[in-house]
Amino acid sequence: GEALLASYEAERIPVAKHILKMSDRNFDIEATTNPFMKRFRLLLAPVAAKSLSALPAGRNFMFDYLSQIGIGYPESPAVETADGADEVQAGERAPYGFLEHKGEKVSLFDLSRGVEHQLLFFEGKETHPEFDSQCEEARALTAHVRIKAQPTKIRADNVALHKTYEVEEPTVFLVRPDGYIGYRGALSRPDLLVRYLRSLYTLRASDATQPDALAAVAA
Repeated sequence: GEALLASYEAERIPVAKHILKMSDRNFDIEATTNPFMKRFRLLLAPVAAKSLSALPAGRNFMFDYLSQIGIGYPESPAVETADGADEVQAGERAPYGFLEHKGEKVSLFDLSRGVEHQLLFFEGKETHPEFDSQCEEARALTAHVRIKAQPTKIRADNVALHKTYEVEEPTVFLVRPDGYIGYRGALSRPDLLVRYLRSLYTLRASDATQPDALAAVAA
């Protein structure tokens, strides 16, 4: 939909401005004729970088910064955290983790190669008898819009992945093809997922003649 297309500039222009600003600043440091800045560049900067890289937190910061995977879009009009979570929110890069898939241990990134969205269904800390039916309902909702979404269930016994994603209750994540979380919400609230989908994606041809097709499914 047009709202999704319009979100591209809202997400990328601030990042582009930041990169240009940092490039200009780095160039100024390299080309400076200021004696103090020259000493800083030649003597202090290497020591500071070595000290920073000696700490795990420092190495993680430098890796995220240089690789640019630390970039996020929390203010994007195309993302929504519907369950009020404070951690692993929509607009962040989907965290790395492992799960069992067809009898093998694979990473979530192995499943998300290509141009499909990913629907990640977390069962929560405890087994829920309605988990499978809720997953199917959410999957059916996404089938009404013009996106391809691959569903993946993450059972309660996958404690590590639940911890990585900061999940305690049944939760659904919609991960975009660029690896960022578009939506996070309670699995028990399909109406909020419907609202999100309708705000960004167009309906498939079979549903376009019914303006309230998604709402009817959610009801």
